[in-house]
Amino acid sequence: MKTNHLKKALLVLGTIFAYNASYAQLQEEKNVTITMDLQPILQLKMEGPDQLDFTFDEINEYYSGIVKYGATVLKVSSTVSFDLWAAGLSQGQQGNLRWDNPVEYASATGATDNLPLTALELRQFPANPSVAATCATTVAASSDYSAFFQPITSAATSTMTAGNNSIYCPVPTAPYTSPTSTSVVGTSEKYIAGGSGTTAGCSVAGGSYILNSNANTSSYRYVLDYRILPNLPVTFPAHFATAVVGPPANPSNAVNSTAPYMVAADAATTLTGDGSTYAQPGVYTMYVKYILAQDQ
Repeated sequence: MKTNHLKKALLVLGTIFAYNASYAQLQEEKNVTITMDLQPILQLKMEGPDQLDFTFDEINEYYSGIVKYGATVLKVSSTVSFDLWAAGLSQGQQGNLRWDNPVEYASATGATDNLPLTALELRQFPANPSVAATCATTVAASSDYSAFFQPITSAATSTMTAGNNSIYCPVPTAPYTSPTSTSVVGTSEKYIAGGSGTTAGCSVAGGSYILNSNANTSSYRYVLDYRILPNLPVTFPAHFATAVVGPPANPSNAVNSTAPYMVAADAATTLTGDGSTYAQPGVYTMYVKYILAQDQ
C-alpha cells in the first residue's frame, strides 16, 4: 500500500513538472531604432532654348515689337513652401540695371548705349497663385507678369501702370536679392509665384508638376512669353518711368527695379537721364536668372 501511495505521489509530481515545462518560455529581445530624415528638395526644370535672339531689321518690328511666345516653360518640384521669380541681369559693363553693349554700329548725336534691362517684358501663364487677398502685401495689378502686353497706343501714355510687364532687376552684385511685394499699385516688385515675407498665402505649398500636370490650374508649371518693344524713335515706350527706384539723373545708384528708372515714355523726356533721347543701334545682351527659393 505504501508503495502504491508513493507511486501515485511521484506520478502527480511528474505531471506538475511536465505542465510547467510546457508553458515555460525563453526570450531575449534586441531593439532597432529607426530614424527618418526628410531632406528639403527644391527642383526647377526649365524647357526651351537657352538663348533668345531679338533682331530688329524691319520697320514694323520697331513699332509692334517682337514677341517670343511660350519660349520658356518652368516646372517646379518642392518638398517645402517656395517662391519663384525672374531676375534680369547683365555683366554691368554699362552700369547697374543696363544691358551690356559689346557692339556699336555707329555713333549718333542724342543716342545712348545705356539701355534699361526693364526693356525686356515677360508674360506668364498661369498667374501667380499668391496674388490674392490671402497674401495681404501683394496687389493683383502689379505683382506678377500675368497682364497682357500693352499695345503701343496705350503703352506710350503716362496713365498706364508703370512697368506693367517689365522684368524685375536686382543689381548685379546681389543677383539673388528677392523682390519686395508692396500694397501700392505700380511699385510691387514681381514674383512668378509667391511673394515677399512669410505671411500666410505669400508662398506656394510644396508639391510637384508631376502630380499637378493641369497647365490651366497648376501652381507648379509656368509658361513664359518675352517681348521687346523699341518704337521709333527707340525709347521703349512700354516702360514709362516712375520714382520707385531713385533719381533718373543718377541711374547707376539705383537699387532693385521693376518699373524702369530710365524715362522713355514719349521722347519728350530723356532715355537715361544723361540727355540722350533714343537708343544707339548695336548689339545688346542680358540674361534672365530664374530663382526657386524656400519661402522666408
